[in-house]
Amino acid sequence: CRSMREQVPALYPAKVDLVSDQDALRAGLAEADALIVETLTVGETELAAAPNLAIVQKFGTILSNIDLAACAKREIPVAIQRRRVNIAVAEHGFALVIAFAKRLCETAGLVEARALREAGFDPTPYDRRYTTNSNFARIAGLKTLNGSVLGALGAGEIGRELARRASAFGMNVI
Repeated sequence: CRSMREQVPALYPAKVDLVSDQDALRAGLAEADALIVETLTVGETELAAAPNLAIVQKFGTILSNIDLAACAKREIPVAIQRRRVNIAVAEHGFALVIAFAKRLCETAGLVEARALREAGFDPTPYDRRYTTNSNFARIAGLKTLNGSVLGALGAGEIGRELARRASAFGMNVI
């Protein structure tokens, strides 16, 4: 911390004001160098009240509460901060998609033909001379995600995070 403070002495010590409404935000902008918002609005009025403002940071990825054109006009960059909890929820949701497609709960630990038969599956391995043995036991009902469709109800922050993961697997997102 000491090294960083020495590199940017004008930023330390920093004064941080936490506000809960739009009026309090506007009242504190006269001396602000940076602004971090979640749901409060940043537009022409707020920017006019902030002559020293150098950056607007959005907590979250949806920028609908920030007037990007007004910020660009003042040459004030707008940055986003993806919410780690939304990423975690999307990862968990996508893990469930994979588990369902690959029947992981039903086949967990069953990697031998004998164990699959004992669990009620009817494994009939491919002729190993001609295949790479993906789905080696030909378990019925396993799905390939590539080319499949993921329907997302809503495109909020979690829906967008989930769509990124689905797209990386070659899924069509609607």
